[in-house]
Amino acid sequence: MESNRKKRILFVQGFGTRKANIYRHVRYYFLLRQDKYEVEWFDCADDERVESVLSRCVKRIIEGQYDQLIGHSAGGALLYKTYTELADNTGRIIGTDVQLPPNPILCMPFLQANPSPVSSTIISILRLLPDDVYYNVYLPLASIANKPVNMENILNSTIQPFVKIHQLMDIGKWQSRETVDPRIIITNLTRINARTIVAKDDLSSVFDSDLMSWFGDDANENATIIDGGHEEFNATHDINTPFFHAFEKYLAHLTK
Repeated sequence: MESNRKKRILFVQGFGTRKANIYRHVRYYFLLRQDKYEVEWFDCADDERVESVLSRCVKRIIEGQYDQLIGHSAGGALLYKTYTELADNTGRIIGTDVQLPPNPILCMPFLQANPSPVSSTIISILRLLPDDVYYNVYLPLASIANKPVNMENILNSTIQPFVKIHQLMDIGKWQSRETVDPRIIITNLTRINARTIVAKDDLSSVFDSDLMSWFGDDANENATIIDGGHEEFNATHDINTPFFHAFEKYLAHLTK
């Protein structure tokens, strides 16, 4: 019977996470529910251009026949772009007969350009670099993950010590063009019935006060604000946390 079929899920990882073991608790969560879900993971190499990553992601979605799409960080941005720019108003991927699965889950997604003057300055400087330099700039992953940049974190074997940041910068360029106005983001998230989880102390996925108010509105059942940072699901071995409570709630439609 269809109701007893395992639901197929594609989890789109954030950039720079191929060698970083940050999703171990999410994997454990799904391991405990392997009778319900069949989960595949999508990642990318540090030197892959964002356009190529997006193209591969869409191709994977078209071929995968998934019941649920989940994106974290830049992975959330890729799904947002897929649903809002590469699909029509019915949710069909443009140029295909493939219908996107309903209710994408976006975890700490990169949806809005960071308003920080420091962030804007860094992006502006990097845009001036020649391509052979721009695509080979490295940054300690600890700084992206909101962790203190010290030798203990840099040498921590569970993370990839340094990542190329051209992918994050290219996402930043897209954000600055397409996702500045919070009203547009709210309209799009509502239209695609996205389920969004954001963190109060996230220094990577930063939102303005209008968006944070909308996320935190008690009447908005499709958004949850939790305490913590960009990888709050990785903060503790315990999966009995506000993040996983929201995660479970947003997955519940699959098994009804």
